[in-house]
Amino acid sequence: MTKDEVLAVLRHNEIAPVNLAISLANLSQKEEAVIRLCGCRAMTQAEAAEEIERSPDAVQKWYSSAIKKLGETWEGMKWVKNMIK
Repeated sequence: MTKDEVLAVLRHNEIAPVNLAISLANLSQKEEAVIRLCGCRAMTQAEAAEEIERSPDAVQKWYSSAIKKLGETWEGMKWVKNMIK
């Protein structure tokens, strides 16, 4: 899945399927925290860095890693892709 598709899933209006989809990707705690702030809540990476008291560079690293893992995990999952139709 593309980054835009991943973000569309994360911003889906029903939280339960989003939570299930996120749980399937085996993200680290840091990646999950950042993806929930930046992906689900649409915070900027700078805002997320301030929120979790980490450097913007660390947040950018975790965000990129999480987007990649989510895209790879969700690629073959039809039900996840259907969330963005």
